[in-house]
Amino acid sequence: MGLSPTEDLTMGLGLGGDLTMGLGPTEDQRLGLGPVGDLTMGLGPTEDQRLGLGPGGDLTMGLGPTEDQRLGLGPVGDLTMGLAPTEDQRLGLGPVGYLTMGVSPTEDERLGLGPGGDLTVGLGPTKDQRLGLGPVGDLTMGLGPTEDQRLGLGPVGDLTMGLGPTEDQRLGLGPGGDLTMEVQVGPVLGDLDTRPPGAPVSHAWACRDFLDNVLAALSVVQRAHRLWTLVIRMP
Repeated sequence: MGLSPTEDLTMGLGLGGDLTMGLGPTEDQRLGLGPVGDLTMGLGPTEDQRLGLGPGGDLTMGLGPTEDQRLGLGPVGDLTMGLAPTEDQRLGLGPVGYLTMGVSPTEDERLGLGPGGDLTVGLGPTKDQRLGLGPVGDLTMGLGPTEDQRLGLGPVGDLTMGLGPTEDQRLGLGPGGDLTMEVQVGPVLGDLDTRPPGAPVSHAWACRDFLDNVLAALSVVQRAHRLWTLVIRMP
């Protein structure tokens, strides 16, 4: 909705309050606006180059060889050009600026990275055991009976082992750590009766029949959280 003719003009608004009306040649050029208030008109050669803008106001024009190299930009302003051998190696970047190149043998081993920068190589028996990692860096190796039980993990690091009757009940877990145990809830929430028609006052909602993929997703989240907690505690 328009404010008024005068107010619309000062804000560059059209009849419906949109930005499709030009402010004027001078104001448009100063803001880099085209005839209908869009940003497709160049500011000028000098200003365009300073902002790395092309003739249509986009970011596909290089800033210049020196500036491009300093930012790791290629000829069209993208990040596919290497910074320099030394800088690339320091950042673990390959020839075109991606992260598949190893940082260095020592640094790779400290991060548990393989030759291609992935997380499939073991850190070492001691470090693996402390993180609960198997030979290839996965989370299928048990930490130990005590640690496994504390996290509710089974022999292979999964979430199918019960934490204990009290903890299981608090989480609504059954004897095998699954979500098939009934959870007793109050039948009335505020003024809303949540019971099905004809249900007794002591009606219990059952969290049964969770799909396997839901349980798998919960397991993955738990494992990722556990790994992150252990990693950030590393010296």
